Formats: sequence, structure tokens, C-alpha cells
Amino acid sequence: MRKIHVYGLLALAALSVSGWILFGRAEPTPAAVAAPATSLTVEAVQPHREDWPQELVASGALAPWQEAVISAETGSLRIASLKADIGDQVKKGQVLATLADDSVLAEENKQKSAVAQATAQLQEARSNARRAAVVGQSGALSEQQLEEYRVKVQTAEANLASANADLRSIRIKLKQTRIVAVDDGIISGRKALLGDVVSAGSEMFRMIRDGRIEWQGGTGCPATARR
Repeated sequence: MRKIHVYGLLALAALSVSGWILFGRAEPTPAAVAAPATSLTVEAVQPHREDWPQELVASGALAPWQEAVISAETGSLRIASLKADIGDQVKKGQVLATLADDSVLAEENKQKSAVAQATAQLQEARSNARRAAVVGQSGALSEQQLEEYRVKVQTAEANLASANADLRSIRIKLKQTRIVAVDDGIISGRKALLGDVVSAGSEMFRMIRDGRIEWQGGTGCPATARR
């Protein structure tokens, strides 16, 4: 009887230990709460300008902004004088060279005589026409004869106009014996040589307009180095 009691106590003790193992532990703690994300620090600042130094490798050549060619406008004349050279700074209208104008002056004088002669012929034709008109009123001249006098006046007027036009042309040629700068600038080239006989259109000088030089540069690649 005692043994049964002892066995019962042992069984009860075993059950107690098992129950403690199974149920007697402390309740498990709830799952750890995820730590909150770290918040960003924000600071209010005033906008301001900031320089970002950059280095850019570029290369190029210096060239005239605009180049003008000064040529002779008349031909078969000798260069009598040169008044400008490479590097000279000149103004618009300034004389750079002169051509021998002896032959042109002779042509001008000859044409002046032609104009004077045409003027005298016109005056004579008008006088004859006026006298013929007076005589014609008496019937001594036919209408055909009167018309001939009027035609002579018209012919004389045309001859005078032609002579004056030739004189203006010679005076233009005379003006062209003075080679002048077409604009303000710097003489960058000179082909004219003293004593040369020029032809119309031949280049005599080359100039940089306003003396302005521009840089014609470029970069080998778009990459830049920032420091």
C-alpha cells in the first residue's frame, strides 16, 4: 500500500515537472516592433549664386572680321605713287595710291573742246532756225525747208548731249586715278608696286574693315574638367 502511494507521488511529481516545462515558462514577449526609419534633417537656407569653375581647352586662329579688297577701277595706267602700306590705319576716302593721269587730263581737255564746239553748233542751228521761221512767214520757204532747220537744231542738241556725256565719263575716269580706302580699317595686304601698269579690276590693297579681328576657335571634344 505504501509502495502504491510512493508511486503516486512520483507520478504526480513527474506530471508537475512536465507541466512546468510545457506551461510553466514565462509567456513569450511579442515580436519586436520594427525600429522607426531615421528621419532626414531639413534646414531652410536662402538661395544664392555659386560659381562652378570649369576648364575648357579650345584652339583656333585669329582672322579679320571682314576683309575688303581695293582694286583699280580703270586700266592701262601706271601707278604714280603709293601712300599706304601694310599695317597702316586708314580712314574711309583716304588716298592710298594714285595713277598717272596725264593721258586722262589730255582726254578731258580734248573733250572740253568738243563740248564747246557742240555748244557753238547748237547756237548756230537755233539762230538759223529762228531766221528761217521769220522768212517762212512770208512764204519764201516751204514747210519742208523749215522742217530741215528744226531737224538741224535737234541734231545739234543731241551732239551737245553726247559730248557732255563723254566729258562726264572722262572725269569719272580721272577720279578713278585716285585709289581710296572704301572704309575705315587697317591695311592687311598690298600688291601694288610703284611703276606697275594696272588693269581694271586688279587687286591693289586688302584691308581689315574697322580693324576688327575675330577668333575662330573650337573645342576638340565637349568634355570639360571641373575643379
